[in-house]
Amino acid sequence: MQKLIDDYQLADNRFVVAAPGSVWATKRWPEDYYRILAQKIHQKAGLPIIWIGGREDYELGRRLSQASGINLSGQLTPLQSAALMARSRLVISGDSAPAHLATAMSVRQLIIFGSTTPQFGFMPPVETARAIGVNLWCRPCSNHGRRRCPWSKKPACLYRVKPEMVFKAIEDWL
Repeated sequence: MQKLIDDYQLADNRFVVAAPGSVWATKRWPEDYYRILAQKIHQKAGLPIIWIGGREDYELGRRLSQASGINLSGQLTPLQSAALMARSRLVISGDSAPAHLATAMSVRQLIIFGSTTPQFGFMPPVETARAIGVNLWCRPCSNHGRRRCPWSKKPACLYRVKPEMVFKAIEDWL
């Protein structure tokens, strides 16, 4: 891990880790929203974003890193991802595996909830975690997520969580 930190000239607590992917489409916050958020974080706090995820997230991470940051999607093991998170300022993800890793590492994290909700036990019981989502009649639509929203091509549970809302939720951590 130290070699990776050195290669990218990262300083402890001076970068943000973001995990935009999920096997469930109803847990994936829109790519454009992540791009806007990354630009806001970089402009306001000067922090780079390190994009992580599985091999299947590589292209998503590549596109997002063009706007801001470094794409390590598909290049880290889960243990390496956890070690990277432990050295970060905070982690931003959906309700997915990276959120569990961030909890295990006791790192600050913001979990963007779409089809699932914290009220049903999907929120880590730690002070370092915050949740954001919108209240809708259809939430939660599943205990794990869905391949697609049964109501819309653009799930309201994700598209109504705007980048400005997410930035406001983490601004004091930056």
